Amino acid sequence: MVDVSPALQCLLEEFKTSKAEQTARIGFRDNLIYVTVAGIGAVSAFALGKDGTPFAFLVSPWLAVVLGWTYLVNDEKISSMGRYIRETLAPKLESITGQPPDTLLLLERAHRSDSRRIQRKVLQLSINLLTFIGSSFASIGAFLARAEGLHWGLHWGTYSLIAVEVLCVIVLAWQIWAYADIEKDPHI
Repeated sequence: MVDVSPALQCLLEEFKTSKAEQTARIGFRDNLIYVTVAGIGAVSAFALGKDGTPFAFLVSPWLAVVLGWTYLVNDEKISSMGRYIRETLAPKLESITGQPPDTLLLLERAHRSDSRRIQRKVLQLSINLLTFIGSSFASIGAFLARAEGLHWGLHWGTYSLIAVEVLCVIVLAWQIWAYADIEKDPHI
């Protein structure tokens, strides 16, 4: 059995805990895509159903914004944990073990140095924008197309709600774009 120093044991425990939290967040984050698609599908089915109302379409943008923001926050935490492991834990492990950095925590570096990383990130950005942003604008468009007889003077509250929804969706789109992390990793 190898004798492990308390400092090394502490770093290994921190790595293990960080990876466990990162893994849990990845599962939760990825399920938010499915929940969003299912939720918007259910709202749309109701809105288009026999007893439905076009006003139901206005629920979808709120659903997409809340779930999209939750997705984005978890995605950022996952990236932050990976960055912490690569930039903080790895150098500490290197100093304790005397191993060169390119021999430690190889999996943490491997997925960021993938030759298709930029392609994968662009596709993920497209999926995120389509899921959270595209579905929101499609729902607003479906409402406007199906809500016959709405007049500005009679339903200014509805148009105000739509304006707030559009603003929230635009802010979410901006944040999804800002956190996309598409560029090549300079640390690899």
